[in-house]
Formats: sequence, C-alpha cells, structure tokens
Amino acid sequence: MWDRIWAEWLPPPSRKWFGMAVAVAVVGWVTRSAVRDMLPVVVRAPLAITALAAICMLLLYALVVAARARPEVVERHEAEDRRGSIWQIVAAASQWLADLACELNTEGLPRRAYAVMGELFYCVPQALAASSQYHRIALFEPTVSKAGDTELRITRHAGFSSDSYAERLRLPLEKSVAGLAYTRGKSYRTGDVLKDPNWLRVEDDPQKYRALLCAPVVAGDRVLGVLSVDSTEVDGFTEEDELGLGIFARQVAVIITLLEQHRIVKTNQKGENVSVEKEEPEGVGGEEVISDGDGG
Repeated sequence: MWDRIWAEWLPPPSRKWFGMAVAVAVVGWVTRSAVRDMLPVVVRAPLAITALAAICMLLLYALVVAARARPEVVERHEAEDRRGSIWQIVAAASQWLADLACELNTEGLPRRAYAVMGELFYCVPQALAASSQYHRIALFEPTVSKAGDTELRITRHAGFSSDSYAERLRLPLEKSVAGLAYTRGKSYRTGDVLKDPNWLRVEDDPQKYRALLCAPVVAGDRVLGVLSVDSTEVDGFTEEDELGLGIFARQVAVIITLLEQHRIVKTNQKGENVSVEKEEPEGVGGEEVISDGDGG
C-alpha cells in the first residue's frame, strides 16, 4: 500500500526535481557554512538565498504530503488493496476449481477439494476483513436433529480457537442470522449483532464478535449451506465485502457439487464392476424364494 501512496505523493516525473531541491539545499547550506569567511558577501548571499529557497520548497512539499496523508486517503488505499486481494483470490480459486474439474474421476479429488476449500478459508477473511484484528469463517450445512428439525451445523471452519465448540454448535433456521440467509437464499450483513434481533446469542462462544456476514452457498436452485464470517469490529464489513463473500460462496458451492458428482461417479463405477449373479434356491413346495436384494 505505502509504495502506491508514495508513487501518488511523488510521481516519477517529480522525483528528479525533488532530488535536485534536496541536493541544492544541502550543497548550498554546507558550502555557505564552510566558506562563509572566505567568500565575499556578493557570493555568500546568493548561496544562502538559494539554500533557503530549496529548504522552503522542501517544507512546502512536506506540508502537501501531510495534507494528503489524511485518514480518508489511507482508507481509500487500504480499500483498493483489499479489493485487489479479493479479486486475486477469486482468480486463483477459479484456476483451482478448473483443475478440480479435471480430476473428477480420480481418487484424489476429495483430498484436493478439501485442500482448496482450506486455502479459501484461510485467504477469504484476510481479504474481506482487512481492518479487523480477528475473524473466523465457517461453512454451515443443514442437518436433521433428533427431534426431526432441520438445523445448521459447521462442517468446515477456520479461525475457531476450539474445534469442540465448532463441532457441537447448532443453529436453528428461524432464529439465527445464518438460518435466515439459508432460508431466504440471500446474503445477510449486520453491523452490530448486539442490536440485531435475528442474532442468536451463544453463551459459550469463546470469541465475542460484533459484525457478522453470511452468504448462502447456492448451486442452481438448491441452497447447500451458508458461508459465515465474523469480525470483532462494529461495522466490520462493507457492501463490497458482501459481494466478495457471495462470490466465494459460489465457489464453495462448486467444490461441494464436484464432491457430490465424484461420489456418484465412484458409486456407479462400483456398481458396474460388481457382477450380480441371481441364484434361485429351491423353495419349499415349489414356491420361489425371494432374496432380500430383490424385494419390492
């Protein structure tokens, strides 16, 4: 970021003149001090004036730099860096997904797919919540509870200090931000969870977060789950972050779909390789005995 700020404050055409001003100021002032008693006034005066003029130019330029170093300027450059990071990750993930699609019929696809998802989970929070000191990301997928209700559970995560907490966490569809993102099929962004009536407080959560961003993982007309990122800062996410997380959620949906297709392909291959021999055992009284596998 700072190299681009420096380039904006001092573009290459101006660096030559800036360097000349510094050289004139240093040389003029040193020469005036060294030979002050050896040169006449008519020579010392122009040297002093030139050195003072160069120093004034440097001070003026320092004031301009300080004026440009306003918080909004720094924030703008941080946003540009974050935007660049998002699209860099999107481009890299797109290549990873293309490579995965070529490995659909291979045994190593599940391992490779989960590795790609792990890379995404590591990179996404850093790109989305660049100003946050702490952030977690989790993939929630639907499951059926013992009572027969559909709820969300974490299947993949990064940044959680406790794996046991992530494994036992369950969120209802109607009373949680992630559940609403799942049922509605739309992203949900809240700047302060403490003021959001749809947020479900979890008492044993080891990390107290304030902002939350959830994006549904959609493949076609199916909602496969929810990608959730939290931040310790109030209003820690922007509309651009919401758009970026939606893109990452679609990439996660591609990974899940590839895993499903891989399981189908492997199941079909096993079915083709197993020869089914129908055996008709002798029945009592001439009746035909039907095996369990042929029952209707």
